[in-house]
Amino acid sequence: MNITPWEAALGEKINVSTPAGTLGVTIPKNSKSGSNLRLKGKGIPAKQAGDLYLTLNIVNPDVSNDASIQAYEQLKQAFADTNISR
Repeated sequence: MNITPWEAALGEKINVSTPAGTLGVTIPKNSKSGSNLRLKGKGIPAKQAGDLYLTLNIVNPDVSNDASIQAYEQLKQAFADTNISR
């Protein structure tokens, strides 16, 4: 499931289409790409519905205007002292 960087960092409730219908799913704060969310009993219906797993994929929006460039520059400065393993 594609989410934005701010949804991953701040947490967010979003609507997701599932076999059980549209559900409100809460993205936990500080979520990472590749993390799985389990929706118990919301999978494919049978005698008993199975669990549905959503894999988070953080997608960076295109930098397409001055406002988005400025926003990324502010993020860069805000996290200048953050060590990220590469």
